[in-house]
Amino acid sequence: MRINRMQLLAVLKNIEPALASKPIIEELTFVWFTGQYVYAYNDVIGIVSPLPTEFTGSMKGNLILAMLDKSRAREIEILPGD
Repeated sequence: MRINRMQLLAVLKNIEPALASKPIIEELTFVWFTGQYVYAYNDVIGIVSPLPTEFTGSMKGNLILAMLDKSRAREIEILPGD
């Protein structure tokens, strides 16, 4: 799935406050994609934002935010893992 990098970065920045800063429970540091929404939950707050995707799953929040922030690409492609 191809997606505009700046659009994805903006959506992820909106949910970033709900990412856990310490990996006491590893899953709380991830962003989660449902196919229609992306969300984060850190055991105190949860933030959901609409984002239609062709996939479901999760990614390490600080990793994807750093990659998107440093990249100069206009679009990125997210492929399903094995």
